[in-house]
Amino acid sequence: MISTNTSLKALAGLPDVATPHQIVRDTVRPIAWRDIDNIAPAGAINSNVQDMAQWLRLQLGSGRIALLINLEGRVEFARSGPAPD
Repeated sequence: MISTNTSLKALAGLPDVATPHQIVRDTVRPIAWRDIDNIAPAGAINSNVQDMAQWLRLQLGSGRIALLINLEGRVEFARSGPAPD
């Protein structure tokens, strides 16, 4: 995963980035980004389809893409519930 990040600042200057839009006076118009870097939830990840496909391959392959993670680590990551202390 080379393009994935969690910061709005990291998107600045990239050539192909989606922009938020809003309806203004009955017309859909681009609007400014809201900088939520410091409060963004875990889902505030900026990515692309290639990086997401790599993540999916890692999950489906039980961590066997060049043995990046062990199976126990993947199972722990996939568990639902609060993060351990």
